[in-house]
Amino acid sequence: MNKKEIQPIQVWSETGVVSANALCLKDFYHYHFDDGDGKVSYTIADLNSDIDYISGVIDIPSNIIQQWGADDTIIWDYVASTLNLDLV
Repeated sequence: MNKKEIQPIQVWSETGVVSANALCLKDFYHYHFDDGDGKVSYTIADLNSDIDYISGVIDIPSNIIQQWGADDTIIWDYVASTLNLDLV
């Protein structure tokens, strides 16, 4: 699991409103480097524990997949931007 710190946001949990401060990218799948799109599953979580508060899947458009290189920075930036989160 890859985890990066985000500016804390308030989210609902089983115990009430909590502060989440991590974005986790869990799995990249169905991606193609031949002008296709892809998907990434994510969670919004606590940086210092294994507690996940929100989970989902984001479609990654082909123009982002085509720019994906040796590291995952463009994927991190796209997911954070789509979720309106600020990476720290």
